[in-house]
Amino acid sequence: MKTQVTDKQFEGKQVITISFAKANSVAMLIMIPIILVLGVPYYFIWGVNVLDQLSFKSIGFYIFFVVAGIVIHELLHGVTWALFTKNGFRSIHFGVKWEDPTPYCHTTEALKVWQYLVGGMMPLLIMGLIPSIWALAKGNALLMVYGIFFSIAAGGDIQSVWLFRKLNRNQLIYDHPEEIGFILEDK
Repeated sequence: MKTQVTDKQFEGKQVITISFAKANSVAMLIMIPIILVLGVPYYFIWGVNVLDQLSFKSIGFYIFFVVAGIVIHELLHGVTWALFTKNGFRSIHFGVKWEDPTPYCHTTEALKVWQYLVGGMMPLLIMGLIPSIWALAKGNALLMVYGIFFSIAAGGDIQSVWLFRKLNRNQLIYDHPEEIGFILEDK
């Protein structure tokens, strides 16, 4: 989807975005293959259905688990992108788009596609895939639930990265300041 950006800096440039609402809807669909790819092998190897492990002992633990995970998820984006920017963390902004409600991390400096990809996929790798692989190897059902949960939480990131799959890896892009997507820098 293409949208208009009111910032003069981006006037006349190609803008490619998806809405937060659409990203959240698609993330729910991404849940099915993630559970199949991670949970089914776990069941066949360890004989435990990870969905049975989803009960938490207290609502306080559940709230802490989700809130801490959201903060860490966004920090992973920010720390990674800050490594690639000239101004480091001064170019990184965090917030919540309350109308959707969706937390976000945004960089104001242009990044190469490959740099954006690394920062965009860091939460999936660190919080989703690595814990899931470790859980699969060690038979830790709770860690597998953690890995599946945070792999699903990276659904919007997966979609964002998917948007620029056909771009040159060294093409400069700006993170869209208000939506999921980017603005192409002139070639």
